[in-house]
Amino acid sequence: MKPTSTASAYYRLTGILIISSTLLLVTSGCEKKTEPQKVAPAAQQSQATPKAPEPKPAAAENLAAKYEGKYLNKKYSHDFIELRKDGTFAYQEGKVTLAGKFFIQGTRLTLALPDGSGSVNTIDDSGLTDGQGEIWKRK
Repeated sequence: MKPTSTASAYYRLTGILIISSTLLLVTSGCEKKTEPQKVAPAAQQSQATPKAPEPKPAAAENLAAKYEGKYLNKKYSHDFIELRKDGTFAYQEGKVTLAGKFFIQGTRLTLALPDGSGSVNTIDDSGLTDGQGEIWKRK
């Protein structure tokens, strides 16, 4: 069994989002500057601008039941990811356990931790592949 620290498991799970956040910060300063716009009359301001829909938990999409179960790391069989029907997950690597919510869109599985970090993985009927290319087989 490989030695695992809390920090290494956390950073392994969140590494992709750190890179994505950095790219977002770098590109956010590249916006085109525009002239201030006139304020609309009060009657027009009362109409709320619709927000972009947030991703729905996998449970709401009925995909959680399809992929529910425990997935064991092919290299380290003591490490696992457990996906539950209610759209939550448990991640165990060595002595480190993390928990949060998961979302599925097509074959894309996103594991989201309470602090907003997480990882993007690929899932299908045979198992899942994490962001580092490691294979997790369904038990």
